[in-house]
Amino acid sequence: MSTTKFSSPVHPGVILMEEFLKSSGQPVELFASKVDLSCDVIHRFIAGELAITREVAVRFSRQLGTVPQMWLELQTRYERQCGFQPPMPSTGYTENEGDDNDRDGGSYAHSFETPGSAN
Repeated sequence: MSTTKFSSPVHPGVILMEEFLKSSGQPVELFASKVDLSCDVIHRFIAGELAITREVAVRFSRQLGTVPQMWLELQTRYERQCGFQPPMPSTGYTENEGDDNDRDGGSYAHSFETPGSAN
């Protein structure tokens, strides 16, 4: 991983793109298929529209040679820097129990708004 410096809060999706995908030359489409999520979901992570959840952290880590805790800590740090209050566990998640082929993120991803954004 390179040592890119960021001065404002940086969403883990930006780190995914800049530090992992761009530096390795891996296309988003290939990464999306490797982590079994749609390209749209990966693009939404990169745009900072989706939060990294435990399941996504595990999927990213398996493909990128990192540990899930890294992604979860990056997400937590981002949310704190933005003043974001995470939803209660039952809020912000889509109900999609038992669907292992959930390529749109489903219960594995939740959207949130950062101050000044309109999602």
